[in-house]
Amino acid sequence: MAEHPLLQTRGVTVRFGGNVAVDDVSLDVAAGTITGLIGPNGAGKTTLFNTVTGMQRPSAGTILLDGQDITRRSPARRAHLGIARTFQRLELFLSLSVRDNVRVAGDIAKARHGRSFDVDAETDRMLELTGLTAIAEEEVAAIPTGRARVVEVARALMTRPRLLLLDEPASGQTEHETEEFAALLRGLADTGLAVCLVEHDLPLVMQLCRTIHVLDRGRVIASGTPAEVQASPEVIEAYIGQEVVA
Repeated sequence: MAEHPLLQTRGVTVRFGGNVAVDDVSLDVAAGTITGLIGPNGAGKTTLFNTVTGMQRPSAGTILLDGQDITRRSPARRAHLGIARTFQRLELFLSLSVRDNVRVAGDIAKARHGRSFDVDAETDRMLELTGLTAIAEEEVAAIPTGRARVVEVARALMTRPRLLLLDEPASGQTEHETEEFAALLRGLADTGLAVCLVEHDLPLVMQLCRTIHVLDRGRVIASGTPAEVQASPEVIEAYIGQEVVA
């Protein structure tokens, strides 16, 4: 049975003046899987995320969510349809507690799911799911960067998304934290969530992702399984430099 492509980009191009940041990118992200998006700094990965979430209007191309054209939908409407993301630079309220940072997304979720959505109960569930319960009352400014990135993930999950876009979520994590985070992502995918992961920790990507797309200078230079991507001469030359052992 073929996997269902929840997200599809078709010929997406983003130009900033004479600079082409994303160049004719077509890729799928299937429900219930973790899809990797890798490439050198400046390859266009975050810009592509911005087009999917509506923060950046593409110069050309189409974005489909569950077969529906959302290319011109607002960021708020896309969030309502089930798209959530984290950011390369932490976007948290540093003076608030971990709990309050997660809880703040409850209003978005309540608008989408109605009165039956219990914000406090769901906050507790997200804290438990992501392993943050023990530090729930600490200010975000006082916790390590690796844990703060998990707070961002928990906040994104509060909206009960169908598609989760993660921009370098393992940055700053210890080896143990990364192992726990990998287990979390596997569990989320097992529930049917579509996850797209931008990450420079290549062993983590190779371990987690069923399909990987490699961007270089805005273009997709390879797509396939971890083994296929690692064996691509073009990918090795542009990014990896040597074979990665997962």
